[in-house]
Amino acid sequence: MNLPNVFPTIQRPLTSIMAFLLLVLISLLAAWGLSVQVFPADSSSQIAIVFSAPGESPAVMADQVVLPFERILNTLSTVEALDSVTYSGYGRSVVRFASRRLLEQALPEIERQLTLFEPGIGSVSGGVQSTEGRGGSFGLGLEKKILRLDGNSRPVLTYSISTNSADIYQLSQAVQDLIIPRLEQHALIAFVTAEGLAKENVALVVDRLELTRQNSNLSLLEDKLQDQILPPATLQFEQQQANLALLYGPGYHAAGLENQEVFELPGEILGSIHRSMTQPSRIISGKSQPGILLRISKRHSADVVDAVKSSQEILNKIQDELSIQGMNITYEEVENSAAFIDESIQLVGQSLVFSLLLTGIVLYFILGSLSYALPVAVTIPSAFLFSLLGFRIFGISLNLLSLAGLILAIGLVVDNGIVVIEAFDRQLRLGRPRRQALSLGLYEVTVPMITSTITTIAALIPLFFLSEQLSSLFTDLSGAIILALLSSLFSSLVILPNMLYATRKRKTFQKRVDWSWFFLERWYQKSIRWLGARRWLPFLILIVVIFLGIVSLLVSPKGFLSQPGSDVQVINFYCPRFYQGDFTDVWVEDLSNELHGIVGDQAQYFLSLNNRFDETVGLPSQSRGWGYVMIVGPGSEISTLTPRLELSLRRADPLMAMDPIIQKKNPIEYLLALESQKNEIRISGYDLEQISLVSNLLRDELNQMGVTPRVSDQGSVPSPGLEITPGPGYDTQAIIEQLLPKVEQYLHVGSIETLDGRSIALVHKDQYRSAQNLFQDIQMAVSRLGLDPYLKVRVVEGPVRLTSERGRYVTRIASTPGIPMAEIAESFSVQQRQTLEQSDVWVEYHSGLSRSVTSARELSLAGVFIILTITLVLLAQFENLRKVGAILLSIPFSMGAAAVAVLLLGVTADVMVMIGLVFIIGICVNDSILLGSSLDQSVNPSQPSYPEDMHSFARRASRRFRPIWMTTLTSLGGILPMVFLSGSLGMLWRPLSLTLLFGLAAATIMSIWILPFGLSSQGGFLDKNKTAGDSSP
Repeated sequence: MNLPNVFPTIQRPLTSIMAFLLLVLISLLAAWGLSVQVFPADSSSQIAIVFSAPGESPAVMADQVVLPFERILNTLSTVEALDSVTYSGYGRSVVRFASRRLLEQALPEIERQLTLFEPGIGSVSGGVQSTEGRGGSFGLGLEKKILRLDGNSRPVLTYSISTNSADIYQLSQAVQDLIIPRLEQHALIAFVTAEGLAKENVALVVDRLELTRQNSNLSLLEDKLQDQILPPATLQFEQQQANLALLYGPGYHAAGLENQEVFELPGEILGSIHRSMTQPSRIISGKSQPGILLRISKRHSADVVDAVKSSQEILNKIQDELSIQGMNITYEEVENSAAFIDESIQLVGQSLVFSLLLTGIVLYFILGSLSYALPVAVTIPSAFLFSLLGFRIFGISLNLLSLAGLILAIGLVVDNGIVVIEAFDRQLRLGRPRRQALSLGLYEVTVPMITSTITTIAALIPLFFLSEQLSSLFTDLSGAIILALLSSLFSSLVILPNMLYATRKRKTFQKRVDWSWFFLERWYQKSIRWLGARRWLPFLILIVVIFLGIVSLLVSPKGFLSQPGSDVQVINFYCPRFYQGDFTDVWVEDLSNELHGIVGDQAQYFLSLNNRFDETVGLPSQSRGWGYVMIVGPGSEISTLTPRLELSLRRADPLMAMDPIIQKKNPIEYLLALESQKNEIRISGYDLEQISLVSNLLRDELNQMGVTPRVSDQGSVPSPGLEITPGPGYDTQAIIEQLLPKVEQYLHVGSIETLDGRSIALVHKDQYRSAQNLFQDIQMAVSRLGLDPYLKVRVVEGPVRLTSERGRYVTRIASTPGIPMAEIAESFSVQQRQTLEQSDVWVEYHSGLSRSVTSARELSLAGVFIILTITLVLLAQFENLRKVGAILLSIPFSMGAAAVAVLLLGVTADVMVMIGLVFIIGICVNDSILLGSSLDQSVNPSQPSYPEDMHSFARRASRRFRPIWMTTLTSLGGILPMVFLSGSLGMLWRPLSLTLLFGLAAATIMSIWILPFGLSSQGGFLDKNKTAGDSSP
């Protein structure tokens, strides 16, 4: 073989280096325009339909534009949920479907209806917006664009806006008239809530006076309230529900205010006034002024960094404009998703620098030379630039997942370069010329490197074919690692040899002895001979580690994503004193003191109590008495990316919930013993009456078991229809019997049961019929009722707002962990099969662990596919089933060691841990492949095969001792920065990095001390006669 021609690029290093520089330039240009996201942009099953009519009031936009088109959308049976909001001259409806397929089917009809839509208020522009920027005009001057919302759409920037120079109503108007339209012009979607902010870390309960409209026009009510709000109160304006609420701070009471002159409005304007006890819907400490929470979401495929930057610039300009007008507003940044991206990009840079420094140290102390630093410093970053070129080609954005993939790939990218350098250095030490040393070294390691790259990629490809939930989460992560591996292979086999040839000027390398590694290799040879005399010990260690790994996976706590330890804890509790009406501010202060005695100064805590009391009915509401305590550890932040451990108490005896606080026990330890996951039965269907019947039967079965379940009705009262709330002393069943004959030709009756009484919901039989016709039918039915004046009647107008899948109503029954809810649901389904089929009602069992169980099942199947693929690749290389089987044993050994480490470190066995175990399958065999290839190459096939003595076998095995340790150190060094992450990123990535860290360490131990006996040329039958007492190398 003509060795110099094995890799012809070595013969023309200058040409190769010029081509390399050109490729680097192309990669830089491709990376310059990459989109930056928080998470991968995913086209979801939601669209937004927007309208704009400058100068029109929110009420006109709602009555004449948004609501009429909602009624048109309601005729589509595939619409799952509909949510609309209106501002001055602007309106938007977000339409959700059960799947993207249903959205694609309904989109042509929506576009057709939009062309025919005539709002009747003059020149109105609107349409379904488009991320691609395509647009056109059609129909009555309506402009059409299409906007697809992200599947993981969430606010990227959140501000708390407050002012001390105006009231909350004026601030709300400024936000609606100035901020929202300006942000929308810059392709951003803004969500606004006006609320009173907590004055302290403990949010005290406030009085709430709620005024509900009877028709859509709120202008008269707004005008009267604008200048007449009492000083201690703040105004909460809920545009979506068109309600107004007065919030009074602690010590002020709303009782008796209903009759004040300010509320003497015409009956057709003011529908109802009632007093309730509530608390602010969101708790933000450190602010005493009332404020508005402004949440800004980017549009689909928009750049997060650009969205945040442009939003901040707009808000600063508006702040200056309002200050000129005499309104001084203050912005307080609550959440900024761009910060997570900046942190991740910095982490990539830090990991790359750390890896390069670690590689330089390894090359110096192990190979004894710094002359290899320049080739490594050039080729490793270039591999990442080539990866970014792949990002542009395959449409991958820079997001938390793809950046995490690059961080995880740093150690693997370094490995290939070190293997090539070590092979080249070893040939130079044998006295060979540079070109021959490069050719021989590359000839020796090329096939193992390609095989190890293929096996690693094989561990990642199945992640592209998981369920939609998991696939969308890890596609970019896997794609980034695959592109980095391919770029590393290209750089190591093409670019690095040319760099080595160009920088190493001496033709030969003086043979010298590295005494540190000489003694380490002698010690390793002695350990191999010692284990060879006790061949049972390596296999015993292998079996024990695999067994402990299986046990660890079975007993480890499970979950979907990692839960924080003491960082953030949310404890839901029930207080019977609240439910019985025994509520005082003193009691809240006592409870706060108890919490402070438990938590101390080690963490912050937020207390929220629900003492809602509806005086219209005269009875507490269903949610009264429930509350929660949020405990936040030092250095933690509360944000949408912070995982929260919700410990829900659903016990038969509600007093048990207060035990840890009353007894001053540690609530976290006490409630963790009750388990954090609850079971539930979900009942869904199209018939509310049948759902109510099924719910009652299932609840009776649970009550017989001594369990008091908690019932949750999703979607409250379906509409269009009407709701009737009887006052105290009324017989609900008698009212139903009285009303049913009068309205049954228009409506059907479904009852929604609460803890304290019943409210009657009457819904039209055909829920998908034209909303306008339905409303006329309901008006006719109401006119014929002749109800008692003490009965409160509310006509529900507008679209059907369903939160269940495929338009079904849903009731959930949740209970305590340990109750066999699945068995109850299964047996009930069998008993009531015929009835359920006739009424289209489904009974399903759901558990908090269902997602993690499903994920584990999918990843287990992916693992089986990966192992089969790796087996085929190894058989193609080694053509020896016994050696392939020995290499495959490194997979359960490494996974077992990682599982034991996860258990001992108290890490939840969540999806991230499972992904780490899947990665280990492809990575752990890399060193084994190099070792097996080295042992094969050191055997001369032309010589007859004799039983091999332990000395020669130990010497052959020690040939890969140095490169295995070099690649292990650099691989672990690339993972270490993720292990020491803090905050939300640490919660997300630490389980994955710990799994890989201990899995790779175990794979090294397997490759060095256990696997050589399985790969021996004599199948493990070594000549034991020459092992005892002989220590010569």
